Amino acid sequence: MHSCQVSIIIPVYNKEKYLSRCIESVLNQTFKDIECILIDDGSTDNSYSICNEYVKKDSRLKYYYQENSGPAAARSNGINKSLCDMIMFVDADDWISDKAIEIFYNEYKKSNCDIIFNTIINLVTNNNSIQRKSKLLDKEKSPLEYYFHPTVEKGGCNKLINKKLWENIIIPDKSRYEDFITGVQIFSRINNSNITCINVPDLYFYWKDSDNKTLSSGVKNYFNKPFNEIKDINIFNWIEIFINNFEADKNIKINNAYCYFYMNTIVFPYILKSNYITKEQIKTFYLYYKKAVTYNKFSFLRNIYIKMFYHSFFFGKLFQKCIKILRK
Repeated sequence: MHSCQVSIIIPVYNKEKYLSRCIESVLNQTFKDIECILIDDGSTDNSYSICNEYVKKDSRLKYYYQENSGPAAARSNGINKSLCDMIMFVDADDWISDKAIEIFYNEYKKSNCDIIFNTIINLVTNNNSIQRKSKLLDKEKSPLEYYFHPTVEKGGCNKLINKKLWENIIIPDKSRYEDFITGVQIFSRINNSNITCINVPDLYFYWKDSDNKTLSSGVKNYFNKPFNEIKDINIFNWIEIFINNFEADKNIKINNAYCYFYMNTIVFPYILKSNYITKEQIKTFYLYYKKAVTYNKFSFLRNIYIKMFYHSFFFGKLFQKCIKILRK
């Protein structure tokens, strides 16, 4: 049996169009001491056949089928099946460079950290490729505070993570923000000496199909409903409770960092895109906003926007309509 230093977990759900590219990128790694775990989350296309063809060719590949339960459950299943101490996730429509695992693992051996986090990810469509860069780690802030920064990549991909950090993690079922909620738990378990950031381009390639209209329509449907009907918001309530369990000296800084992320990720997009914003919601949001500005400054226009809504709901709605017209 081959040696195994890194488990690469690939959740698969109806990705027959891209799956071969993903698997080939893993098998072509210069670092050979890997296992690749394919978790089929109830695919109804040809993904099963593609996976099994590759399993026959390379003993490092393992295939498991589960009833459709969502990507979080697939990742959890993959972790349970893994035999290695270090784990990396790759989405089935993405791919990694040939030297990705070698670079991650060499940094792990050099630093002995539990998380190796590459701050650069390539976003690729049919037409172009751009690099998205996360903020560099600030040693004066905790890893959890760092994780809450809006620019920091929240997904489980493009990171090499020690398997022990995944023990007793609560993974929400079929939620839009399952990556976020698992990340909060993991980053709360470490200190600055347990994480190292690398800044290497062209390691992980995140595929965004420019022909796929589902994402844009999904965003519209998500925001075009009353805020209290967006079930995923419950996750943010869970995060609040989670953070409030920290000791008092850490609580204020972490809670402010969370509020800043919450405002940038949910509240501002909701205010901008939703037709259902109410006066009562604006008052609730404003409490988050006042906390968030103590941690980081928002842009001049965003300051005006939220304050206009709070002090004059009529002019806030008018401003919202103007922005929507200008963005069309």
